[in-house]
Amino acid sequence: MLPDFRGGIEQLFTVRQVAELVGVCAATVYRWAAEGVLPHVRIVNVIRIRRGDLNRLLAARAQMRAMPPRWSP
Repeated sequence: MLPDFRGGIEQLFTVRQVAELVGVCAATVYRWAAEGVLPHVRIVNVIRIRRGDLNRLLAARAQMRAMPPRWSP
C-alpha cells in the first residue's frame, strides 16, 4: 500500500506514475480506466487517478495473486 500523506490537497497520480508504481505500461492504465477497472478523474484531456482508487486496485490485485489457481479437468 502507498503511504498516507496528510495535506490540504488530494494527491492525483498521472497515468505514467501509476504505470511505474504498479509495474505495467501506460497503455494498460488507460485500458483499466476505459474499462472501469480503475476509477479516474478526467481534467480536460488528461486522466488522473486518486490515491484511494489506486490503493483499492493494488489491494484487489494482491488478493487475486493470493488466490489458488483454478483447476478444471
